[in-house]
Amino acid sequence: TCDDAHVQALNQVVITSPWLKLVATPPMLLTVTASVVSRVFPKWTLDLGHKIKPNPDRDPLVDPMCHSRISPRWFMSAQSAGKQSLNQANKFPQTLAPRVHIFHSTEDTLTDARASNEFARIARCQFTPLANFGHGPHITRQRARFFDIVTTPLLPAATCSSGFN
Repeated sequence: TCDDAHVQALNQVVITSPWLKLVATPPMLLTVTASVVSRVFPKWTLDLGHKIKPNPDRDPLVDPMCHSRISPRWFMSAQSAGKQSLNQANKFPQTLAPRVHIFHSTEDTLTDARASNEFARIARCQFTPLANFGHGPHITRQRARFFDIVTTPLLPAATCSSGFN
């Protein structure tokens, strides 16, 4: 949580592809297994098998936090935080909401763009669906186009309902 002084200090907040909900619901057995493993082996990670592993040393525009591994503990934390965020979107600070802009690719196969749209609608912040981007538009091959979109001063005032009618 942020106190009001921190909220007032923020000019604009850009959020890309938040993990509010996964596109595909994980099987119950996987979720239960992840819960148990996260307690027994909290640092164990699983390779997600990404075919493209960006190299931040070769390309300074690539997010160094980009990864192809995830721990069951992180998975469980992200699932829980996403669910809680959606459930409490109506409590989002309205002094901050107009300055928050969520961008999410409609082709994201990992995190659900519809959940981002729902959160933005309820929280009254801005939402822009992105066509022809994958998960994490700021680290994809289309990142230059994404940064052009984000930094264009002509962004719509509020587009919470566009894209998913």
